[in-house]
Amino acid sequence: MVGRGDNSEKPYAYMRDTENTMLYSPLDHHGGKFLGSWNKLINMKNNLLYEDKEKYFYEYQARHTAKLQVGSVPVCFGKCIKDVEATGGLTGEEKNCVRECYLKRVSAKDDLNLMLQQRYAGDYIKGLKDNYV
Repeated sequence: MVGRGDNSEKPYAYMRDTENTMLYSPLDHHGGKFLGSWNKLINMKNNLLYEDKEKYFYEYQARHTAKLQVGSVPVCFGKCIKDVEATGGLTGEEKNCVRECYLKRVSAKDDLNLMLQQRYAGDYIKGLKDNYV
């Protein structure tokens, strides 16, 4: 390989022992004693940046959830409340309407997020079977 390689395909190396030749990918390393340093070297960037990724992901999730919850209140209030000035407060029907509208909006987004996370986890696990020989 001359120059800097691209990431269009996984890096492979040929390993030869006394009996057979095997095509080996360092990224699929299973933790044996021979080429463990290759695996650490190739994945070092991801391992070093993992905490930062996790921190920013949690911050994004918290910000997104807060935005959703704060944004749901005016929508539901305008949808359910007829007239604020005429009565001394909200009727039971209006309170129930606001409660149901708010919970439906928030739980629908949470359900969608949960479904996407489960789908991602399933795809990740399906991809793991290629890592083991």
